[in-house]
Parts: sequence; C-alpha cells; structure tokens
Amino acid sequence: MNVQRFLTQTVLLERRLTQDSYAGNTYAAPVKVAARWLTSTHLVRGRDGGEVVSDTYLSTLAPISEGDRVTDEAGRAREVVRVRINRGTRGTMSHYVAYLA
Repeated sequence: MNVQRFLTQTVLLERRLTQDSYAGNTYAAPVKVAARWLTSTHLVRGRDGGEVVSDTYLSTLAPISEGDRVTDEAGRAREVVRVRINRGTRGTMSHYVAYLA
C-alpha cells in the first residue's frame, strides 16, 4: 500500500551530525518532510538499553535516525529515540516510524 497519501502534515527534520554530551549535539539545517503525526503513549527501549516513555510518534518516507530532531507545526522540538521500519506485504520498505521524546 502506498502510504504517501496519508502523510498530510509537514515537520522540520534536523539530522544529527555529531553527538557531544559536553557541548550538545550538532544538527544539520532543518528540512521540511511530509509526515503523519500521531499522539499515543509507548514505552520504547533505546539503543543504550534504557527505557523511555514516548508520547508521540510519526510516520514518514524520509530516512530518519535515532538522535535526529523533529519540530512540529507548533514549534516544539523533540528528539527521535527509536526508529522502526515498517514493511509491506512483499517485504519491501513501506515507511519509517519514529518515536519521539
């Protein structure tokens, strides 16, 4: 199924370039991407094994990674804590699902 028609919202995606716990992360310039923003509470486990409560997730066709930053239409920036790739019936990639904190 083509999910493009469901991605009716626009978010700003900033890809994390470097991770620095002292000075803070460095991000690329924001890029507008089509997405579907959903509010639902999930307990997700990050790469470091820690559990994080995510109250929002989004679906998009744009490549997205853990540590990237997403800004919604209201101007609130959130960090991507977990990414899942959804697959179609033939096993090919359908879209990305990013859980936000």
